[in-house]
Parts: sequence; C-alpha cells; structure tokens
Amino acid sequence: MGEIINSHPEIKNNPKVLSYHLLQIGLLKLFSGDKTGARDIINSLGPNLLSKENLMDVLLPLG
Repeated sequence: MGEIINSHPEIKNNPKVLSYHLLQIGLLKLFSGDKTGARDIINSLGPNLLSKENLMDVLLPLG
C-alpha cells in the first residue's frame, strides 16, 4: 500500500484523498471478511483524519 501512496503525490499530499482511499480499502477488507485488516487500516486514519467534517467528505462520494 505504501508504494501506491508514494507513487501518487496527489494522494500523499492530501489528507482527505488519503482518508478516502484508506477508508475504501478498509471497507473492502471488512466486506471480504478480513476484520483485523479492516480495523488496522481504519485505525491508521487516526483521529485527525476522521474528524466529523473529514469523515463526511470521505463518505458522501461513496453514496
């Protein structure tokens, strides 16, 4: 996952974009049955990236 983030500066330099992608990966892991992997990824977002405003910005595009 680090290779993807490092190879795309638009992801690395924008916390909201990074949050969006990490949340997507976490949800995919959760729905595929990998609860531990999902928890680790979502926990890596940290409290700053999961503020109420940022979380809404991340979740709204998901529909």
